[in-house]
Amino acid sequence: MNYETLNLEEHRCSKCDRLFYVDATQPHPLDRVLPCPYGCDGDTARERDIVVETRVAGGRCVSDYRGIKCYYVVLSFSGEDFEDSMHRKPQNQREFDRWGFFMEKGMFEGNIDWDNIRKCARGVMQDEAMTHDATGKRAFDGRGRCLKCGSRVSFADATDTVVFVGGEIVRRHDGDITNRNCVRCTYSKQYRDYEGYDKGDDR
Repeated sequence: MNYETLNLEEHRCSKCDRLFYVDATQPHPLDRVLPCPYGCDGDTARERDIVVETRVAGGRCVSDYRGIKCYYVVLSFSGEDFEDSMHRKPQNQREFDRWGFFMEKGMFEGNIDWDNIRKCARGVMQDEAMTHDATGKRAFDGRGRCLKCGSRVSFADATDTVVFVGGEIVRRHDGDITNRNCVRCTYSKQYRDYEGYDKGDDR
């Protein structure tokens, strides 16, 4: 089994407040302020160091976090992408491949706003949790009514994080909502305790 370690430096621009990452193994003066890769003239500051250990098992990359396998993303660039970037058609394959090389290089040098991408992914998953059931299928409308029976009452699990000091809870951080199910359809006995919320409701 092969192990690989990725060492990154996380930097933030003071003007646009966006994060970018550079390879910590590449030598550069410690007192040099890196330019913002997004094109603004703000000062950048080093936020933290990130070390990620991965191992390759059975031809797949496995992260060092609870044995979760890596999710692979394969990107391809087309002639239309070239035109969007250069505002003209590529002269030949050699020019197109050269452009693709610099696109790939820019991605690996940190020209991707991972912080914003993570927030967007989290937002979409939270929205899905409000309208989808435990199987991942859409089960509720935009007002939270069950698509099968019209009830507004549902149970859901919340993955909150609780901070203990000794035996006392001192802080609670709200987490994601998961595993939402209609009480009337899934837990008919418990629904009797909550059916009053549906009575007199204008559907």
